[in-house]
Amino acid sequence: MIELIFAIAAPQGVTYYLAHNFSFQQVSRIFSLSSTQQNFLTITVITICWPITIFIGHLSDQISAKKLFKIILLGCLIVYPLCFYFLENWIFPSSNYWISLIPLILIYSLSIALYAPTAKILAESFPTRIRGLGISIPYHIGNGFFGGAISFFSVLQLQNSSGPWMTVIYTMFILLLALTFLSKNKNLQEDISKF
Repeated sequence: MIELIFAIAAPQGVTYYLAHNFSFQQVSRIFSLSSTQQNFLTITVITICWPITIFIGHLSDQISAKKLFKIILLGCLIVYPLCFYFLENWIFPSSNYWISLIPLILIYSLSIALYAPTAKILAESFPTRIRGLGISIPYHIGNGFFGGAISFFSVLQLQNSSGPWMTVIYTMFILLLALTFLSKNKNLQEDISKF
C-alpha cells in the first residue's frame, strides 16, 4: 500500500494540482488576468487537451501501464521546470497572455496523461473483493495530502514572493521519489495483489 501511495498516487496528485490550479494561478499573476480571461484560458486548454486522455487510455491497454507511467513522469521532470522558467523569465505585454498557452498545454497534457495508467495500475493491484478500498486509500492520500500540499506551498511562496520555484521543487521531489519507488520495486503490482 505504501508503494502505491508514493509511486503512483502521490505523483498523480501533485501533477493534478500543479496543472489544474497552480499553473493557471501563476499565469494569472504574471499577466494580471481578469477572471474572464483566466476562465477563457482554462477552458481553451482543457478543450485542446482532453483527447489525450482517450489516446493514453488506449495506449495503456496496449503497453505496460507502469512503463508508460514512468515515461510520463520523466516527461514531467523535464518539461515542468522548463515551462515555469519560460513563464517567469519571458516578459510579454499583458495583452499577449496567449503565449502562455504553450507551457499551459504542455503542463496540463502531462498531468492528464497520468490518469489512465494510474487507474489501471491501482485497479490491477487489488483483488476484486477489496478493490474499492484498496484503490481508495492510496488515491485519496496521494491526492489529498501530497497533491493538496501544492496549495500550502503556493501560499508560502506568495508570502515570500519567491516565484513558482518552491512549488515546482516540491513537485519534482515527489516525482523523483515516485521514480525511485518504481525502480526499486519491479513487482509492484504482484506484491500488492497478495492482500
